[in-house]
Amino acid sequence: MFGQAYAQEKAADGGLTTDSLKTVLEGLGQDIEKDVKNKDGKVIGYQVELKQANTVTHPQITLSSDGTIFWVSVALSKCEIDAVPKKILGDMLIANDKMGPYFFHFDNGNNYFHLSTFVLNKNMKPKDVKRCLDGIASNLEAYESLWLQDKWPEAKK
Repeated sequence: MFGQAYAQEKAADGGLTTDSLKTVLEGLGQDIEKDVKNKDGKVIGYQVELKQANTVTHPQITLSSDGTIFWVSVALSKCEIDAVPKKILGDMLIANDKMGPYFFHFDNGNNYFHLSTFVLNKNMKPKDVKRCLDGIASNLEAYESLWLQDKWPEAKK
């Protein structure tokens, strides 16, 4: 019961719910590829297709388990961390400083680099969701040489 009351409170303060998030994404012209579920099978967001000049990615737009944080994250290059040239890792850290609140990170569990951002899920409007998606898209393009392995010098693929 507490969960339902909290979800209603979130919706009342302008926070997105998974249902309203889906409506917003569809209103922005995003085709939902699939539901994103947590380990308990609960839908926490959606995966969409993001087309760019040279690549297509599949960001996941999700809400934290308590509904307070709005996340956008896209899995990029899959690789072993020791196969990444040191210069690329250093340049990713420098890029993180330049492109905040967007950031690169590495998931040891699945060996993927990600580009992500998050914001407080309060008074979220469609323009806020669009701004996050546009930011992901522009940073993917601007820093393609850092996450696209084919562009890495001396990469062990």
